[in-house]
Amino acid sequence: MKNIKSFNPIVLARNAIAATGLLTTLNIIVVALHFTPIFPLSLVLPINSAYYLFNIPTLVVEIFGSLEQFYASRPFFALVTILMMGLVIYSYLRSAKKPSAIKIGFGVLIFDTLVLVLNFSVSFNFLIDFLYHAFLLFYIYKGIRALKEANRV
Repeated sequence: MKNIKSFNPIVLARNAIAATGLLTTLNIIVVALHFTPIFPLSLVLPINSAYYLFNIPTLVVEIFGSLEQFYASRPFFALVTILMMGLVIYSYLRSAKKPSAIKIGFGVLIFDTLVLVLNFSVSFNFLIDFLYHAFLLFYIYKGIRALKEANRV
């Protein structure tokens, strides 16, 4: 069995983006079926916006004032979900031929990590999500750094 240090960092970064995209997509499907997300290892913002897209929590109706105003804001939540997932999928698919597309996934992950930190709550799920985001940021950063070194040669 190979040591993980012998793997190509670019491939590891690409696979990290793929795993995150897959788990986030599965969580969006679970939320669309009106269950709670089952995988803590996914992006936060698309899951939250999918929750508001497919469910009608009473707190949201209280914030928006009426059900009609909430329904009027649903296209925004759909756009956020589709945009975030589209960027992750594009980053993964495009990085097969042009590895610098990993930077797009890195930007999405940085933005999602900021959203996660701004929604700070002391819980075990927050700790798992934060550690997972830090792990992904580390491996994607290593992949981007390996790309720069490969381009210098």
